[in-house]
Amino acid sequence: MKIKTVTTVGGVNPVYFGDYSPRFYWFKNLSDSTLYVSSNPNMIVGGDDVSELPPKSSTSIETTTGVVYVLGTGKVEIHNTDSKFCPFRGVTVVSGGGDS
Repeated sequence: MKIKTVTTVGGVNPVYFGDYSPRFYWFKNLSDSTLYVSSNPNMIVGGDDVSELPPKSSTSIETTTGVVYVLGTGKVEIHNTDSKFCPFRGVTVVSGGGDS
């Protein structure tokens, strides 16, 4: 896996990928607090479309829209699953505390 970005998130953070085909992406929680990852902007913690991301753990998620949402506060590392077959041309994180 190729690391694409490490960013700080705060609140609900849409992560926009430059590749809008169905793709899997990995999110690794580098913080000491739990984060939540979803392809749905109206996530409800514990819902079927939400992955809980405890401290120092990782999860994958598929998006068909090129957007994934991260809820919480802390640092997250974002990867693509395979840089040869799953390229993305850029990543932008938008939030009250995100940067890219």
